[in-house]
Amino acid sequence: MAQGYVAPHLLAQRVRPRGWKPRRHQSFISWRIATTVPHGDARLIFNLGPRWGKSELLCVDTPVWFLENYPTLNVMMATATTPLADQWGGRVRDTFAQHPWLATKLKEDSKAKDTWHTTAGGGMKCVGVGKATLGFGADLLIIDDPYPTWKEGQSAHYRRNIEEWITGTMESRLNPKGSVVMLHHRMHPRDATGYLLAQPDAAKWQHYSLPSLATSPDDPMGRAIGEPLDESTWSAFELEKKRLAMQWAWEPMHQQNPQALGNGAIYHHFHERNLEPVELRPGEPVHLAIDFNINPGMHLVIGQHRTLDNLFTFTHEIHGPRMHLKMAVEEFVRLWRGLSWRPDVWLTGDPAGNAADIKDGESNWQAVRILLGQAGIRVRTCVAAKAPGVLDSVRLVNEALKSSIDGRVSVKINPRCSRLVTDLREVVGDEEGKPEKSQTDLTHASDCVRYMIHYHSPGYSMQPRVHRGTARVMV
Repeated sequence: MAQGYVAPHLLAQRVRPRGWKPRRHQSFISWRIATTVPHGDARLIFNLGPRWGKSELLCVDTPVWFLENYPTLNVMMATATTPLADQWGGRVRDTFAQHPWLATKLKEDSKAKDTWHTTAGGGMKCVGVGKATLGFGADLLIIDDPYPTWKEGQSAHYRRNIEEWITGTMESRLNPKGSVVMLHHRMHPRDATGYLLAQPDAAKWQHYSLPSLATSPDDPMGRAIGEPLDESTWSAFELEKKRLAMQWAWEPMHQQNPQALGNGAIYHHFHERNLEPVELRPGEPVHLAIDFNINPGMHLVIGQHRTLDNLFTFTHEIHGPRMHLKMAVEEFVRLWRGLSWRPDVWLTGDPAGNAADIKDGESNWQAVRILLGQAGIRVRTCVAAKAPGVLDSVRLVNEALKSSIDGRVSVKINPRCSRLVTDLREVVGDEEGKPEKSQTDLTHASDCVRYMIHYHSPGYSMQPRVHRGTARVMV
């Protein structure tokens, strides 16, 4: 290795603007890279929060250092988006072009930001995570913040794509002795870090978790508990204000503790005590909760609410691909006729069903009441005129699943309600903490329950809309 360029941050002090000095955590990361990557087969994961200057160290300083010392080798860099990767790649290329005293030189045709070469035969390729990388081998693969937003980090579908891309790239694009350095803040227990550390070969990874405020006496940087990564960037007082502002996002993103979100699900109070083979109680009304949907189909959840102790029980669910309203209600009528008593049916669910159809001025809830009335079923409508606050209703569901005050369980679910159980386990939050809606198979069953629990919870005051008139049944 060339003398004087033993670590990325040391070379950066020469090529960055005059007066720049590495922060403590940047030096820590730089030395770990410098002492492992030159030997080959390095596998490094760094987790630390946003806006600490981590990406510039990894995406600019590290490639400059690596290619200055190994101009015959290749760097591949992947970031959340292709434009961002190109931006970093252009910065690295321009660093060599603007500092003629550097030993590594660019080929004359190296004009592009995303792919360019050195006169010694090495070079750099920059891609968005998930994009094609064929035709380029990597001696150093850099992966920086693979999730563009919180929404993608919480999406199981997006995370699976990242997993497949990372695994496939490492297997197919790395040259012999090639190294991998990945850096990002945590998003989910099953994000890229969680995935790699759960694999059978996890021991090959050196993992460094660097929370914004130290949490352990064994902090990798030797910090005292509560000490910031860099006091000159953000003091402990400033980070405390950030913690209050970020609320639930603080622990995963800044403290590298996605487990604070439970299993990553928004209904994080759900647990095994909520599962029990409950059945409908004879002699009591039956609640029918509906989420109106064409794709993937109607969702109906059947249960009961016992006002004496505010106990919610959910025993059946009705759903089918592209199942329309009439078909779903007919399925419920068959279930109702099979009961040993003839209960009244209380309708709860999506207030959007109050909206009049543009063709005839009638609504889905009116259609439901007509269909049930034709079957001889007495109906009481418990549907609000407008939707309740999403965050409020999510909080009430969590409190019903398990009280944060006394641990009381007020929700019992028959395991046959598989879609509802899956929802409560897997639905995650978007940037605002609301149920994330990108997966069409999720959220519908839990929305049925969310509307019902919110409406019947103590203190709820939103009055149902009074319905009059007839309805045309939409099919």
